[in-house]
This record gives sequence, structure tokens and C-alpha cells, in this order.
Amino acid sequence: MTADNWQTLQDGILYNSSARIEINSGEDKEGPSPSEVPYLTKGNITEQGIFQFFMNQFNGDADYNKAESGRKMLAARKGLNAIREAEVEFSSSRKRASMVVKHGDGVRIYTKGAPDMLFPRVVGIIDAEQNLLGIDDNAPVPDVLGGGEDTNMSILNRVIKHFAKQAYRTILVTKKDMSWDTYNNLKAANNDFEKEADRECLENDLEVIGIFGLQDPLRDTIVDSIAKLKVAGITTIMCTGDNIDTARAISLNAGIIDEYELDNEYSCLTGAEFREIVGTIKMIPDPAHPDDRSKDKHSVGNLRKFKDVKNELRVLARSSPEDKFLLVTGLQQCDGVVAVTGDGTNDAPALKGADVGFSMGITGTDVAKNASDIVLMDDNFASTIVALKYGRAVYDNVRKFIQFQLAVNVVAMFIVFFGSVIIKDSPLNAVQMLWVNLVMDTLGALSLATEPPAHDVLERQPYAKDNNIVTEIMWRNIFGHAIIQIIILMVIIFAGPTGWLTQPYLILCSHNNSEGTCDQWNPYFASSLYQNQASLAAWKQLNLNLNQFEPSALARL
Repeated sequence: MTADNWQTLQDGILYNSSARIEINSGEDKEGPSPSEVPYLTKGNITEQGIFQFFMNQFNGDADYNKAESGRKMLAARKGLNAIREAEVEFSSSRKRASMVVKHGDGVRIYTKGAPDMLFPRVVGIIDAEQNLLGIDDNAPVPDVLGGGEDTNMSILNRVIKHFAKQAYRTILVTKKDMSWDTYNNLKAANNDFEKEADRECLENDLEVIGIFGLQDPLRDTIVDSIAKLKVAGITTIMCTGDNIDTARAISLNAGIIDEYELDNEYSCLTGAEFREIVGTIKMIPDPAHPDDRSKDKHSVGNLRKFKDVKNELRVLARSSPEDKFLLVTGLQQCDGVVAVTGDGTNDAPALKGADVGFSMGITGTDVAKNASDIVLMDDNFASTIVALKYGRAVYDNVRKFIQFQLAVNVVAMFIVFFGSVIIKDSPLNAVQMLWVNLVMDTLGALSLATEPPAHDVLERQPYAKDNNIVTEIMWRNIFGHAIIQIIILMVIIFAGPTGWLTQPYLILCSHNNSEGTCDQWNPYFASSLYQNQASLAAWKQLNLNLNQFEPSALARL
């Protein structure tokens, strides 16, 4: 590649990017020192990667003066305002951005974006010698792409496929030169470029100057997190703006999908295919307020088809914010509980519509954070596992306490009623009843409410929305333990003042109490407290485990 070609490619990135270059002041003590890295990149992560590529070499020469390269790039960015003529900003629907700058006796339009969005607008390709080749002209194919001969467009598609199979995201960089007369005539014919839509006419008849392949490495925790979610009965669906091939490769590496699922008809779809199959969002009037349009509810256009798709869908590529919201709406209509992660402003509708929205605390926008329910301060997907674990633990602890309280009250009500009716004397007086409730509502609640997540909390399927908070198993535990405690307490009651169970207490009490005010029911009261406290380990069980006093429960007691 010639130096002019290299400079053209570099300008196509420098001028047409939102990322920026700054002098390293050394204020960040955890960052690199100014002597090691004199210039830093900030802003969009993808564009930062390309900036650093140019800062670290010149035309393939890795020994190039990196400090000098950074200085020139910073100067070029600072000089952009003086040569800028017009701009067409990037959007998730267009997936491309353009910058018009003064160049020689005219203007030059730099456009970069997703290759599949730009290919229909491309008419040629600039080779290494700065020659313009027709997009349909034949050219030799590099050996790494299979060799032989093919059209330039086919070669470009092969390059994209080659990058995509390695989970690389691809960015196509193009240019177009135009004289001032042509530019001014085009501007006058399109409303003086007042709106961005008027400026899109500049993005035609483009010439390819380069393709970048960038890989955003998966965090070490991603694969393990996805595996844990699968075991916990949670399906992960990746919604991304990448093309279908890149998205498929990333999902394979992350464990979202496996080789067998790739053969499913709906496992990997683009946003356009998804909308074509299930339809778009439609509004359904609320039966309670048929005349109030603000009460209308969102619905999937073809819910029957959506139910077929949702069972297989794992990857949604080239998806728009509308596609994400459509997916969330459909899953909720199918009685699913939906959690969404996102960091951009465009993710706000899906974050707000989901049952639980997770936004990113570092890279997330304020709009995304305000629309979400939980902010991940470390921007780590693995943190959702922690939220899931403690969410399930809180729900379990509430059920444990309910189970405990119901059993205690069943026993207390039965014994008080039985004593009052049969033996004409309540085993518990008012003060003792208050004490039982006080102890049960404090120590018992504290023990069960502060229970940490169980080791197997992520090894079971999630509860359905319509599940009763008190299950059949819990009723079995409640009445089973209540019956056991009632039998023990009945034995104490009928032992009476002369019984062997209460006799030692009465003798000791009479010996130390000259007034003779010993209460024959005090042993019953003490037994009731001891039984309730001793059974706390059993109340930690919500399953069918017959060993109600397993070691893990006793250890937590």
C-alpha cells in the first residue's frame, strides 16, 4: 500500500469518528505513564481500537515513531472543524456515518459503516496502487480466501465472511470525491442539506478504501455465566447490531448456542427476518378503558408464530431497538419473566418494558440507567448471576418465614383452644402468648430473613408467575411439624402437676418459692419455645428432602 493510500484510509477514520485523542497528562495513576503512552484514545470503543491501530504503526511499519503518529493524528482531529462541510451521523437503523470535508478543489465524502449496509452504494474499489477498479471487475483472490479469480464484490464478501467466522466485527471505509459545482448543485436540489435525510444523497457511488476487522474479546466470566444461566433454567438470547455471521460466531464462543442448535430454523435470525415472521407491534385496547387510547397495551402482530420462534431463537442479528422491544413484549405475552441488559439510549424501551432491566454503570447512558431497575457498577454480565442468586434467596427466605410462622400459629391456636375447652384452663397466659410471638417474630424472622443463598439455588428451574407462595410441599411441612409439636405438648399437658415431666420443676420451684405460686404450665411454655427454636433448621427446607435436619441447614442455624 502506498503512503497516500495509507493516509487516505487514516483520514477516513480520523475525520469520520466520534472518538477522540487526548494528551496523556498522567493524572490517571492506574493508567499508562506519559512516557510509555503519550497519547490516549477516548470515546467509542470500536473507534478507539482503530485509532490505536493507526497510532501503533504506519503502513505496516511497527517501528514507526508512535509518539509522532499520535501527535499528527491529534493535530488532524483538531483541524477537522476548519475543513468540515457537512455530516450525516450514525444511527442504529442506518448503521453508517458520513463526513464531508474540503479536499483540493472540491470536497471528499468519507463514509464508514456496516458492509452489508454500504455494499449497495459502492461502485468501485481502490487498489494498493490507488487505481479505481470496478466493483464487478474480476481480480485474483488471495490464497487465504480460497485463491482463483472472482469479482471485486465477491472478494469483498469473502473477506467479510472470513472475518465473521472468527467473530470479528467488520467496518467498511469508503470515499467519494466531488467538485464544488457538483456538490453545490446537489445541495441546492436537496433542501440545502437542512436535515440529515437530505444529506443521505451524498452516500451514493462510493469507492472502497479498506475493511477493518475488530474483535471484542469475551470476558473470562461470560462462558461460565451463560452455563450457569442454562442450569438455572434461563434462556439467553443475544440481540446485537452485528451481521448474522459475526453474531453466530460470537454466540458459539460464548456458549449461547451450540453446533446442534445452529440447524434449527429460527435459532439465528436478523431483525428484518424476525419482524417478517412475527409481525410488528400492534396496540390492543384495554377492555376496562376501551375509549382511552393511552391505556392500550402492546402486542405482537402474530403471537401464534412468535410462540414457535421463541423456543428456538438464540441470536437476533442486525436488530434495532424496535426488534428488542418486540421480543420483550412477545416473551411477556407468553408468560415469560424477561430480564434485559443494555447500555445505550436506544435500549431504553426494552429496559423499561422488561420485568427486570440491567444497565451498565460505567458505559451506560443516563437514559438507559433511568429506564433500568438495576445498575451494574462493574459493567460485568456475570453480576446478573449475583442478582439472580440473591433474588431467589430473598424469595425463598420469605417462604421459609411464612412456613415457620404458620406452623407456630397453628400449634399455638390449637393448644389454647383445646386447653380452654377441655381442661378449662389455657396453658399459656396473655404474657406468655406475647412472649412467644415476640420471640418468634424477632429471632425466627432474623434467622430466616438473613439466610444466605443456598448452594443449589441456581440448580433448579425458576418459579412461574402464577405459582402460589405457599406450595403443597410447604403445607406438608407446616402440618407435619405442627402435629409433632402438638403431640409433644399434649403429653406435657396431660402429665399434669403430678406427672413425671413436671414434677421436678414443681419440687424445685416450691423449694425456692415460699409463696407457692408455681405455675404448672411453665414447663409447657418452656417446651413450646424450645421446640420452635429447635425446629428452625427444618423450616429452612422448602423441598421434598426427607432429611429436614441436613448438615447444611444445621450449620446455618
